[in-house]
Amino acid sequence: FMSSVIQIAERSFKSGVEFAERWISVDDELPETIKKERGISYSDYVLIKANGYEHPFVGYYVNACDDEFFDFISESTSKSIKQTDITHWRPIEYK
Repeated sequence: FMSSVIQIAERSFKSGVEFAERWISVDDELPETIKKERGISYSDYVLIKANGYEHPFVGYYVNACDDEFFDFISESTSKSIKQTDITHWRPIEYK
């Protein structure tokens, strides 16, 4: 009985970690915009993956007058990233 409880707990923990660490394809879903200033909507900060880059970047999603794009924190990268190179994003968990 005890080994079954431990196995269930381990599976539940692993499932929770996988969900928390999942990357969302930009083809499937874009970040929700929550802040609005002068007709421009912004998401919270997110982690962003792009083709050709080993590490993710910190940035946010912008929806401005029918134009949608990701913007980056300048300290995250000094390289120029094309919007078409962005493949995935995920929320940053604040605790």
